[in-house]
Amino acid sequence: MWGRGGTSASRIRPRRREHGPAVGGLTALGLLVAVAGVAFSIAPVVGAEPSRADVSEPLPSPVPSAETSLSCWGHTRFPFETLDGPAGAQDAIGPEFDALRAGVAAVSDDWPWIVDADWHLVDRTDHDAFFLARGGHVGWVSAGVSDAFGSWTSTGFSDCRLMVVLGPGIGAATWALDPAFPAPGADTTMLHLLVWEEACSGGSSTFGRNVAPLVRSDADTVTITLGVRPLSGGATCPGTSGTPVTLTLGEPVGDRTLLDGAYFPPAAPGPPLPYSVVRVASPAPSDGPG
Repeated sequence: MWGRGGTSASRIRPRRREHGPAVGGLTALGLLVAVAGVAFSIAPVVGAEPSRADVSEPLPSPVPSAETSLSCWGHTRFPFETLDGPAGAQDAIGPEFDALRAGVAAVSDDWPWIVDADWHLVDRTDHDAFFLARGGHVGWVSAGVSDAFGSWTSTGFSDCRLMVVLGPGIGAATWALDPAFPAPGADTTMLHLLVWEEACSGGSSTFGRNVAPLVRSDADTVTITLGVRPLSGGATCPGTSGTPVTLTLGEPVGDRTLLDGAYFPPAAPGPPLPYSVVRVASPAPSDGPG
């Protein structure tokens, strides 16, 4: 499904750093301070600003395979295989499926298309069930049902951006090429990246929590899937500018396209997406001549 604002997989050009104006009219000549009628000058510390390369964390060596699974927004996890088989959960027999049908009917005035959605049962416990269907703003819609209150009822519907997670206890993370460095060339083996974890982190960086990336290559693409060990406890969700890291590949990039494997299917790397945008591996086809 082509989403609004689809981003191409072309490499990101470096952008020039900008420096904000001096605060309160102060300049590098120093700060003049008066204490008890005695004036003296506090000279600024002179020295080069640490380069991005000095503060970038080298990622562990990449691995060729991992225990991957899918998730909605990095939360509920389920095997890839659950989407391989036929759907049709809306026609199945059982109290959890009755609850799904009742929930669909309840929201059909707001989402008329949902009455024709074809649902996959992707997760089931003794008291909860989780379903997915194609549609919505970001490619998929999730539905939950539960018998936590004695009978099976719908717990709601939500857009679902499918993400790939690397294993138990590891959270999903997306990445972009670091614009502070030149774009990769054919001979590049070290990539400079910025990393964003999908989970809320209170604005914390991912330093010390990045795990070994999954790198899969073929003749046309290099797909890089990153993961982050989440923080314990709850956290707020402010945006971050991305954590700088370096990734050393086992072979030069060549003329292959770099893809972010956190998305399903893999897509062009870039900063975190707005809620209603789907990232794709190449530009969406034109609706007509332009």
